[in-house]
Amino acid sequence: MFLAAAAVHYISLARSDFANGWDGYYYLMQAQSFVEYGYLQSKDYSLIYPYYIVLSFIIQDYVLAFQLGTALLAATFSVSLFFIIYHSFHKDLGLATLGAVLTIMSPGVLFYVSQFPKNLLGIIFLSWLLYFIYKKQLGKMIMMTILCFLTHRLSAGLAIMAMAVYFIHYINWKWLLIGLIGMIALTFSPGLLHISDLARFEGAFTNDWQFVPLEFLQSGITGGHLLWSIEVWLIVAILLIYLIMIGHNLIKKKELGLTKVLSVIFIFVVLMPFFKFSIGSMGYRFFLLVFFGYPLLLVFLLKNIPNQLVRAVGLGLILLSPISIQAYNPAIHNAPNRLYFMIADKIQEHYDEHRYPLIIAHKSLAEVIIYHTDFDALNYAPEIEDNKDSIARVVHGIPQRYLKKYDEEIQNSNYLRINHQYAVISESAWEQLLRKANALQDQQLLDLIESGNNPMQIRPEFIKKGKE
Repeated sequence: MFLAAAAVHYISLARSDFANGWDGYYYLMQAQSFVEYGYLQSKDYSLIYPYYIVLSFIIQDYVLAFQLGTALLAATFSVSLFFIIYHSFHKDLGLATLGAVLTIMSPGVLFYVSQFPKNLLGIIFLSWLLYFIYKKQLGKMIMMTILCFLTHRLSAGLAIMAMAVYFIHYINWKWLLIGLIGMIALTFSPGLLHISDLARFEGAFTNDWQFVPLEFLQSGITGGHLLWSIEVWLIVAILLIYLIMIGHNLIKKKELGLTKVLSVIFIFVVLMPFFKFSIGSMGYRFFLLVFFGYPLLLVFLLKNIPNQLVRAVGLGLILLSPISIQAYNPAIHNAPNRLYFMIADKIQEHYDEHRYPLIIAHKSLAEVIIYHTDFDALNYAPEIEDNKDSIARVVHGIPQRYLKKYDEEIQNSNYLRINHQYAVISESAWEQLLRKANALQDQQLLDLIESGNNPMQIRPEFIKKGKE
């Protein structure tokens, strides 16, 4: 099963000649920096980086190491879910196989794997944490909680919620307080969960109720793929049936138990109707977790179904795998990396890295510049105290005709026009241009600057925490 899962995910990822997703070159940048220079480019400490670094040392090909390593992580999750279901449902091989196969052919999981490998590693640790909570194995729970903290903020936050529910159920308040103090102490490690991360929730909520699965289908991320729609509406049906069952138990005054309480919290988190929903938003990221959790809820609902039927469903899902691989579409789910590499080449040809050691560029492009050239890059505005004369900026979304009235600023900035959407000027010239545009109330240009992908804010504290 492990090899089958790894093969499906690798075939899906290898459809791209570049690193997958919009953050792929961030991971490659980190691995390359450590392999070639002995340090991480960004001090964003996570267990995912040693993993990719070791694979890069062994394979000597950063893209291949990234794609193969990510496929192995996805396979590890599928096999982990198999064992968790197998040992939680009276060693029912049919149910365990069905749950694992769902994660192998799931369009949602295939997409998630291509976009969020760090989160994926955190989900693996989180799934084992939930299993050890079910088994009431406190030592292993603590170990998995620490691993969640060392991997990703999302898994760390969910681990805190799960452990809090466990402590409230089974442990007296003295141990709950000790556990809370320990988790707070962990937040002072660089790159991990931190109180400043609460700023990520700023503006994340709305007063308007929304049905998250429908918002997801209408976001354009599915590319109109039929299996996406089938899976999302299957998930809606599973969650609805499960909640009806929970409601029936409450009416009958049956004790829910810890696992059912955790499952209800999970459903609430992924379907939170007051999160603003857009691609990359908090509501979007939480909803994507449902693709990893719904197989557990489904096998719970099917636990009394004849095993032959369960196996038939599992076989049918396996036959769908070649179709589901198409759900991850590099054309819409990857950054336009071919363009970004061309831009990086143009910058390297036109500029001296000693004259302009830092390039300001939007996210994904900045990582490609670092990975592919000798320049450093930042996807935020420079700090106030930085020397702007030694910084160049990639400007996006401003056609050349709109800059004609700013000839003096442009001509004195070592100007480079790359194509109709991208140009490069010095940061000092960019700031002069902004001041002049504001003074002239040039709303047309200001709107183009705002609508383009132009970093305007310095790094917030929750990004800078633990980093230089």
